[in-house]
Amino acid sequence: MHDAELKELHTLALHWKSDLEFYRDELRFLVNTVGKYAALVITDKHINRVKEIEKRLSAAETMLNETEAKVNKHIGYLEDLVEGVLRVSETFFRVENVKLENEVAYFIDEMKNTKKDVFNASEDLFHAREVIELTAEKP
Repeated sequence: MHDAELKELHTLALHWKSDLEFYRDELRFLVNTVGKYAALVITDKHINRVKEIEKRLSAAETMLNETEAKVNKHIGYLEDLVEGVLRVSETFFRVENVKLENEVAYFIDEMKNTKKDVFNASEDLFHAREVIELTAEKP
């Protein structure tokens, strides 16, 4: 592998790491949002939806932890390769790089879908609460 290619892959892996750190913060925000949402639940439908979203957020956190560990390990391999130390074969490294790129992309897609579900669920609950409050205000 050429040094320029290795440095480019290293930069890409550092971007993955940065993205995952951002998603960790976003995941923390979503968990807090769902926690607040759970305090407002009105019906069994809402309770079930909160439980489903909590499971998805937990799965996302597990996936994030695993992906982050793999990215950090990958960065270590890249740094070794840049320094001329070969701990893994080039073929193994290339295969792992493609797999990891796909894994990061899959995680990001899952986070987008989960975030959308959290926002939709929150919106549904707030709308339901508004309807209840408007109904309660009428004599």
